[in-house]
Amino acid sequence: MSKKLLTTKLLAAVGVAAGLTLAGVLPATAAETSSVDSGSLTAIAPDLTLAPAPQTATADAAALEKLQALSHTQTAAEIAAIRASGGDIVSLRNEAGDVIAAYNDEAKMTAFAIDQHAYCGSSDACAWTNGGASPWGFSGSGQLSTALNNTTKIQAGNLTTTFWFGATSGDYVGAWETAYVPNRNYSSVTRK
Repeated sequence: MSKKLLTTKLLAAVGVAAGLTLAGVLPATAAETSSVDSGSLTAIAPDLTLAPAPQTATADAAALEKLQALSHTQTAAEIAAIRASGGDIVSLRNEAGDVIAAYNDEAKMTAFAIDQHAYCGSSDACAWTNGGASPWGFSGSGQLSTALNNTTKIQAGNLTTTFWFGATSGDYVGAWETAYVPNRNYSSVTRK
């Protein structure tokens, strides 16, 4: 088999697996690529991993439903903090182009990369609870569910950090920033 034909068949198989066609150049059906199976692809391109196409219609409907609900409750300041926090932000815009709702898609984030400890290291995100008597430190990046009750002071450390006190409400602090907060009960921490 020529290199050009092999490449075309590889692209065709990948295109079919991803549900793609390229202006009639690649076959549109799996029957047209029956001579290239996943075993052949592995032999040709051992680092190639085929995954099913995402269920975008379902994901889009869920995201829009969540955003529409948030559009009635979020303040401009909450939206700005979420958008500034970085990461996988999903937003809803009105006809004028203004963002009227936003959330951080935590499902796409690593949920176990942050380590929580009972001291505040020099580059850690930190939270002082119980009137400042108990500092908690957070090293690493990602997202961690935790319980930080009666928090009065938060610090980002070397990474942008958001301390979440609701499903969509959080206090954003930029790297090396410290903020005093009104006795918040945080349920998770995100660091990037």
